[in-house]
Amino acid sequence: MPVFAYRGLAPNGRTINGVIDADSPRNARGKLRELGIFPTELSPEQVATKKPAMQRWLPTFGRRIPATELSLLTRQLSALLGAGVQLVD
Repeated sequence: MPVFAYRGLAPNGRTINGVIDADSPRNARGKLRELGIFPTELSPEQVATKKPAMQRWLPTFGRRIPATELSLLTRQLSALLGAGVQLVD
């Protein structure tokens, strides 16, 4: 269902901004009026699409891990092992 960004006036005269799901701009205006909001601006909102996990991960592949991060990892792993947490079931 498309998403519409709106700006409108509440019954008390305050300006309200938000988004609403509706099939068409006409339905979006109708839904807003049912909520007591008088729409002054209405535009289709672009829905962000997520990249697949592999595409997010690939750019970082092969980069060196900073020494401070590696040191922190080993200290935290040591604390977990010292507390009795098993690495392998």
